[in-house]
Amino acid sequence: MAITRRIANPIAVRRYAIVGEPDREVVVTIGKPRPDPRPGGDWMCSVLIEGTPDERRRRAYGVDALGALQDAMILARRKLDASKLPLVWLGGDP
Repeated sequence: MAITRRIANPIAVRRYAIVGEPDREVVVTIGKPRPDPRPGGDWMCSVLIEGTPDERRRRAYGVDALGALQDAMILARRKLDASKLPLVWLGGDP
C-alpha cells in the first residue's frame, strides 16, 4: 500500500524535471503558515518534497508567518541541493 503524503492548505507548488529521466519529477509543496501549537511556539509551515531519496514532510519555523515562509523556502532549497539531482524547471533547459 502506498503512503499518501499531503500538505493541508498548500500555498505554493513547484515541479522540477530531472535531467536524463523524462518520466520522473520532483515536486515541492509549501503549506500556508500557521501558529505553532507547541507551548511558546511562534509560526510554522509544512514543506513536502516528493521525488527525492529523502522524501518526507518537514516543518519550518519562524517568529511570524513571513519568517516561517522564508524558512520553508530555504529548507526546500537546501534539501533540493542536498539531493544532488540535476533539476530543471519543467520545460526548462538543463
